Formats: sequence, structure tokens, C-alpha cells
Amino acid sequence: MKKFIEVYDNVIPKELVKGYKNLLLSGKNDYIQWSYKTNISENTSYNFPGFSHVFFRKNPEFSNDYSNYFNQILNIFCFNRNIQIKDITLGRIFLQLPYYKDKTIRSAIHIDSTLSHWVCLYYVNNSDGDTIFYDNNKKEIKRISPKKGRIVFFDGSIFHSANSSSKKHRAVINFNFTGKIL
Repeated sequence: MKKFIEVYDNVIPKELVKGYKNLLLSGKNDYIQWSYKTNISENTSYNFPGFSHVFFRKNPEFSNDYSNYFNQILNIFCFNRNIQIKDITLGRIFLQLPYYKDKTIRSAIHIDSTLSHWVCLYYVNNSDGDTIFYDNNKKEIKRISPKKGRIVFFDGSIFHSANSSSKKHRAVINFNFTGKIL
């Protein structure tokens, strides 16, 4: 299968879209244990602050009470796309606060893993912090704007980064997995 970047809107039922946003962004939930990172993009020379929460990791194995709830995103998406999930290797959430100083700050250009995988990136809310994709020479090839409920499905070998938001927080749920298109 050749490299791909696909965008899907309105795949996840509206009640779940609302539920994920309320759980993560309402400020009324003390159950999600966020880890503050002064630099969520470790390979940059500037600080790109934010929060992360790992809800599933295959190696070393870890899952928490929210794994099944968040994994519904991937299961619904894959069911609708006729994809059989072989293995989920990582499930995590990122929350970036607005960075008012410079709208052009971005995370490091990276891939999530050197192992062959796909990425399902789910946007929890509308924001102005685009996800940017690059070719192997780190030249920009595509930008996707966060939209509540949107899914970006792409080949995990494609380099990508996240622009900071200058207006409001940016929240994403990220899955790294392998599968087979039926």
C-alpha cells in the first residue's frame, strides 16, 4: 500500500464526540491524569509546552480505565472503513494550550515509531493548530486543520508536526496501530 493521508468527518456518533470533548475539556473531570511537559516535542530547541495522557501502551503493557472508552474511536473508524485491527501499540491524548507569542511555533517534525504502523488522529475540538505533513526531505506536503470529531488516518512513516494554537487549546487523541484493509 502506498503512503496515504486521509481525512474523515462525521464518522464518530455525535453523542460520543460531545462526550470526549466534555470529558477532556470541560474542566469538571479530575479522573484523567495529565502529565505536564515543558516540551512535548523533545527534539526542538524551544519549549513547546503541553499535557499528555497515555491510556494504552503495548510495550511495556499498560492500559487504564479509559482505554475501552477511547478505543471506541478507533473501533468505529475501522469498522466504517473495513479495516481489521491487528494490533494497537499506543493510545494517548495531547492537550496544548494557546501559545500567544508566536503562531508559527510547531512541534518537531517526527514519526511516532520506526516500526511499520498506521496513525488514527482524532481531533477533540476546533482549533487553529494545524497538523502538517512532510515528505522525506521535510518539505511540507499537506496541512489539516483541527475540527471537532475529525479523523486523520495516515501511514505512520509520514513525517508530521503540530502547529501551536494561538486562539484556544488543541486536543487530539492519537492511536498507533497495525491492521489490514478487508
